[in-house]
Amino acid sequence: MIGHRCGLIILIPLLFAISPHARAAPTLGVYPNSPVGAGANSIVTPNAVPTGTTAIHVSTNTSFKGSFVANLATGVVRVTNAHPAGTYAVTVKAFGGGDTTSRNFTLTVNTGTVCTNPVVFNPAANVTTTLSTHLALAVGDFNNDGNQDLAASGSGAAIRLGDGLGGFSGTTVVSLGTLPFGLATGDFNMDGNLDLAASSFTGNSVSIRLGDGLGGFSGTTSVGVGTSPNGLAVGDFNKDGKPDFAAANSASATVSIRLGDGLGGFSGTTEVSTNGNTEKVVVGDFNADGNPDIASSNEGQDTVSIRLGDGAGGFSGTTNVSVGNSPPNLAIGDFNGDGKQDLALTRFRRCRFAWGTAWVVLAEPPKSALTSTHFTPRSGTSITMASRTSLWSPQAPAR
Repeated sequence: MIGHRCGLIILIPLLFAISPHARAAPTLGVYPNSPVGAGANSIVTPNAVPTGTTAIHVSTNTSFKGSFVANLATGVVRVTNAHPAGTYAVTVKAFGGGDTTSRNFTLTVNTGTVCTNPVVFNPAANVTTTLSTHLALAVGDFNNDGNQDLAASGSGAAIRLGDGLGGFSGTTVVSLGTLPFGLATGDFNMDGNLDLAASSFTGNSVSIRLGDGLGGFSGTTSVGVGTSPNGLAVGDFNKDGKPDFAAANSASATVSIRLGDGLGGFSGTTEVSTNGNTEKVVVGDFNADGNPDIASSNEGQDTVSIRLGDGAGGFSGTTNVSVGNSPPNLAIGDFNGDGKQDLALTRFRRCRFAWGTAWVVLAEPPKSALTSTHFTPRSGTSITMASRTSLWSPQAPAR
C-alpha cells in the first residue's frame, strides 16, 4: 500500500496470508488377486507401502464371513478364517489428511478337492480356561502370527493363541461386562489389529476392547444398547468405511445399531424393531442392492425378522419369516448354490437342550420389497447338540 504523509512516500508491505501446503491424499500400493483355501489364513502384500495414511479399512460383500485387518505401516492385508468358498471383490480404503484412497483386489476362496468318502472328525485336546462357563466363541488372529486364535466369553474373555496345528495356549483373560452372550471381532480403531466386542446381557451394553496385535486387549469402553442384548454382528451400515455393530436385544425386541468412528468409539440411538425375543443377528444383503441388511432370530415367536438397510445406517421393513420352534441361532450361506443368500438356524425343545433341529431357509430372487414368501423354509436334519464346547480335528478321508 502506498500512502502520503508530510510529503514522504511510505511503503507499507502487504502481508499475504500464506496457506499451508495442502496435505497429499493417502496412497496405497496395488494388491494382487489372491487365492486362499476355505477356512484358511492368508496375507496379501501390495507392491508399495502406504503413505500419508492414518487408518485402513478392508471390506467385501456380506457373504464373506472371515476377517480382514491391514497393517498401517506395510499395507499388508491379513485374511483369517476365509469362508465360505466363492469369489469376493475386496476394497482396501486408506484414510489420511481428511481424504481417502481405495484399491481393489479379488479374493478367491477355494473349497479344495472334493472327497468321495465322508469326512470324519476325531476328538482333539480340549482347550482349558479359568472361566466357570462359556457363553460365546470367536475366531481371529489376535497376535498377527498367521494362526487362528480363540476368544471365549464368560466371566470375561479367555484368549487362547493357536499354534497352527490345532493346539492353543495362554492364560489371558480380558474383563468384560456381565453375562457376555455375544462376542464379535473387528478392527474398530483401524490400527491393523483385531479388537473384541461383547454384549452384556444384564448391563444393557456392549464392551469394546482394543487389541494390541500381540494377543492382549485393553480399554473400558461400554456402549449403551437396548434391553438384554444377546447376539452381536459387525458391519459397515452407513458405508463410510468404518466398522459398526448390531446388537440383538431379547427383552426390548429390537436390534441396536451403533456407528463406529474408526477410533474405537461408537454412537447413535437407532433401534430397529423386530418380532420379539430377539436372540441373534446376522448381516447380509438380502435384496442385492449393495446395502447391508440384518436378519434376527426371534425365539419366542418362532420367526426370523428381515430388515433392509438404506446404506446410511437406517433399516426398514416388516418381513417376519416363520421357522421352527424357538430358533436361538442363525447363520447366512448359499446352501443351494444359486448365488443368493440363504439362512440356516437351529431350534431346540424347551427344557431339553441336548437335542435340536437344523432348518434351512432358501431365498427366492431378490425383490424390491421382501415378504415372508420370499424365503422358503426347508426342514433340516436332526442333530445331537454337544453339552459342552470341545475341539474336533478332521481325520484325513480316503479320496
